[in-house]
Formats: sequence, C-alpha cells, structure tokens
Amino acid sequence: MLNPPWVRHPWKSAWPALLLMALIFVGSTDLLAAPHTSRILGPLLKWLFPGITDLAVSYVQLFVRKCGHATEYALLAMLVWRWLNAPHLGQPRPWPVRQAWSSWAIATLYAVTDEWHQSFVPSREGQVTDVVLDSLGAALAIGLLWAWGQRRGRWNGMAPVPDRAASSAPRTASRHAKSAPALTRSDSAGSH
Repeated sequence: MLNPPWVRHPWKSAWPALLLMALIFVGSTDLLAAPHTSRILGPLLKWLFPGITDLAVSYVQLFVRKCGHATEYALLAMLVWRWLNAPHLGQPRPWPVRQAWSSWAIATLYAVTDEWHQSFVPSREGQVTDVVLDSLGAALAIGLLWAWGQRRGRWNGMAPVPDRAASSAPRTASRHAKSAPALTRSDSAGSH
C-alpha cells in the first residue's frame, strides 16, 4: 500500500507553515506598523463606543496587537508541529516530545528573527517582550495539541477520554449491579 502524499512528499505538509512565515515577514514591514493599523481600529472603537478616550483606544490597540503576536506564533507552532509529525498523523503513539520541543523552538527562533527584522524597519522596533509573547503563544499551542491528543487517545495508543454525560450512565448501572448479590450455581441448586 502506498503511503499518503504527505509522507511521500514531506514538503507538501510544510507549505502552510512556510506560508505563515512569509505572511509574518510581510506583516513585519511598514505595512502593518502601529500607525497603519491604528487607522482602522481607532475609528472603529470610537464608532462603537463614542465616549471612549484616546488613552483607552491606545490601550485597546496595544492589547489587540500583543494578542495578535501570541496568536500568530501559536498558529505557527501548530503548523510546524503538523509538518514534523506528518508521517505519523492519525496513528496512536507516544507523545512526540522531540517534535513538540522542535516546533516550539522553531517558532521562537522565528520570533527572534522577526523582531530583528523589525529593528531595521524605520516605523517598527524589535522588542524582547514581543519575543516572549510569541514564545508563550507557541508553548500554549503545543500544550493545547498535547491536551487534544490526550483527550482523543492519540498518545500511547490510549482509549479516548469519555465524556462525562456518556460515562455517567454505565457507572450508575454498575453501581446497582454491585449492590445486588450475584447468584452462583451452588445458590440456585440449594434453593430447590
């Protein structure tokens, strides 16, 4: 039987991560600098909340930009993890620790190069705090992948974790079964 296309051609599973890296690179130019994005978010906030102060608008813009950092690197870590695990997707196996660390490291190193790139753009500045946010976003994504796989029984070939609603009915039935003594062959023979 032939392997799936992503196993025969591992670069096919790499393109989503590489595309996101290219988009992050373009976004690190003057195109998505704070003055350009504030032209959209600021008026929108003032339209939605007419009494909002300029200081509050700047805080909201800062919050949205920092959440964007963490989110884009969380997505990058997930895509890199998928790329590194493509030959084994869908197969129950132990949690791929090496690929998880590698995915986090690649996303974090890309964050470092992204901030370094921004330091050369006049309207941008590279910040260590952004690298920390990006790294935390990547770590959160890897943690969510682990939790999702754990819940679905992907790691170590374990059975999926049952839903509470679905598992409560069998527990109730088994509780009643344990309280009633089971008849044995000798009990039924002696009662005649």
